[in-house]
Amino acid sequence: MVILITGASHTGKTVLAQRMLEQYKYPYLSVDHLKMGLIRSGNTELTPMDDDKLTDYLWPIEREMIKTAIENKQNLIVEGCYIPFDWRKDFEEEYLSEIRFICLALSDTYIDSHFDAITSHASDVENRMDDSDCTKEWLMECNREFIKGFSNAGEKVTLIEGGYEKTIESLCSTDSFIEHVALFVNDVEKGRDFFVKYLGGVSNDGYHNEKTGFRSYFITFGNGARLEVMSKPGVLDPSKEQERTGYEHIAFSVGSKERVDELTKILREDGYEVLRGPRTTGDGYYESCIVGVEGNHVEITV
Repeated sequence: MVILITGASHTGKTVLAQRMLEQYKYPYLSVDHLKMGLIRSGNTELTPMDDDKLTDYLWPIEREMIKTAIENKQNLIVEGCYIPFDWRKDFEEEYLSEIRFICLALSDTYIDSHFDAITSHASDVENRMDDSDCTKEWLMECNREFIKGFSNAGEKVTLIEGGYEKTIESLCSTDSFIEHVALFVNDVEKGRDFFVKYLGGVSNDGYHNEKTGFRSYFITFGNGARLEVMSKPGVLDPSKEQERTGYEHIAFSVGSKERVDELTKILREDGYEVLRGPRTTGDGYYESCIVGVEGNHVEITV
């Protein structure tokens, strides 16, 4: 397993990597150390200020080190900010299944109310020689750039809005968590468009393996949950009975009863079958259930 940690400045990437090193006993590669080694040895004329150029220069090295670790079944933590938003396009499926990606970012509200604490902890693990250029406005802009870039690429961003320690502890937890749900369809663009149009998801640019014909889109929703919509030639397409074993539906919270009613009406008018609802269930949920794209059930709730 390779744990790939990135994020904006002052988000605690190095602290998280250090704690994971101590907990998992995985080797740890700091991209900052790699950067400074190449700069100080004269192997590049780039400087620490050349952020965009450094990403282009360092990423191919990081990428091949990650592949080598996976091929040799070795664990590794890779931490640093020089990771492109579209990093997934450089890996085949067999590599991606062995990479856990974590992106940290601070919300504007958190920066505004915790700025002094953020800067006071800047050297907890590594010594920052000069942090005088870190202003509240610059830090907000930097974090917004990471949030927008990785979210638009379909990546989950761990947004720190409060309870910093609790967030870091949860990322270090050995307990399992749902990273995303995947759905096979025949028409992957139509599948993507359904979740974008009706449920407000943001899709990445997609992935296409020309060798196998596999195609997929990662769609990210408001709280960071992700859905992968996939297609591949030759996948079985059995009938989807309403009462059956297996995953029965995907549920989406839309915020209010009024929005449940409104969206159910829109979907019905657009030709989608409403199986049940809107209604209040016996266990207290206000919901409706739709036969969505290619017969897959979608539940809409508050």
